[in-house]
Amino acid sequence: MWTANGSGKRAILIMNKTPRDEITNVLDIVQQKRDKEGLKLRDIAILYRNRYIGKAFEPELRRR
Repeated sequence: MWTANGSGKRAILIMNKTPRDEITNVLDIVQQKRDKEGLKLRDIAILYRNRYIGKAFEPELRRR
């Protein structure tokens, strides 16, 4: 990834065995970042490997 902005925090790479594990682990990390670092959801991006995963994230994000 490239930006003209200054350096920021590095991206986190997560490898999971199932799509369900992927969603759970990513959203757990997002929650930790919110709780411990005070990040806002608007400051977090989730890059996912397949479009169907994105659709699976949406209801889980609403639920949490």
